[in-house]
Amino acid sequence: MRNLLRPFLISIASISLVLTACGGEEASVADGPATIVVTTNILGDVVEVIVGDQANVETIMPLGADPHVFQASAQQVELMMNADLVVANGESFEEGLLDVLNAAKDDGVTFFEAMDHVRAIEFAAGGGHDDHDDHDDHDDHDDHDDHDDHDDHDDHDDHGEGAEMPPILDLKQTRIDLEAGFESPFEGARNMNIRFGYNDYEHTEVEGNEGGTTFATEAWESRFELTHDTLLGFDGAFGLQLSDREFSAIGEEAFIEPVDTSTWGIFWVGQRNFGETGLELGFRYDNVD
Repeated sequence: MRNLLRPFLISIASISLVLTACGGEEASVADGPATIVVTTNILGDVVEVIVGDQANVETIMPLGADPHVFQASAQQVELMMNADLVVANGESFEEGLLDVLNAAKDDGVTFFEAMDHVRAIEFAAGGGHDDHDDHDDHDDHDDHDDHDDHDDHDDHDDHGEGAEMPPILDLKQTRIDLEAGFESPFEGARNMNIRFGYNDYEHTEVEGNEGGTTFATEAWESRFELTHDTLLGFDGAFGLQLSDREFSAIGEEAFIEPVDTSTWGIFWVGQRNFGETGLELGFRYDNVD
């Protein structure tokens, strides 16, 4: 059975070769694992499974983000500009990131665009039965009796038998985003923001009456931010981020193992002014299971 995503998955599996080309073995040892920046979380799941611990994978868009309007932060822009490899959907899908992506390309960053490795299905207009006039020609032949005409039509109708229908994708997605903000929720806090996102994505290749390989991603992400009053001279914010992501490929042609990733992280950023001099501090701790 043909798999629509097989060309893409085989091509993206060559990322390891691309990384090798980006720097020699000595550079890899000295600089540590290469950094791959991926635009969307679905592509990020696939890349993480394929490259494993060969590279650090950073995903730009959070769960539930709209790729047509998403704008990268200054830190994310710097991440893309300094990446060893950027993996994007392509075809202007990441509309809000086009300026940054084009700038990274112009700066010489290596790119892998998924749409360049997906085979498009072309449908013939009219279903291949544009020769209807031939039927009329057969009917006008007086030297063929009705029985022969009937046989000719039977033979002609048989032309469509055995024709292979092109495969299609049966796609389902459920996305939920919740966000809340509070001004001065309690003493010592200026504002508090809470965000929760859930995404359930699945697509299956369908060929005829058979179902092919099913790719599924179920994930949720939650983020809590608290901006505090001046503390030890610093104005800043605390934060907590939790997420869980399950990715699987099920079917006869699946060659990616299922993966379940749970992460949590805490952070603090702050700023303090000393006259005309400013000091910015921050820390973050992440745990990945």
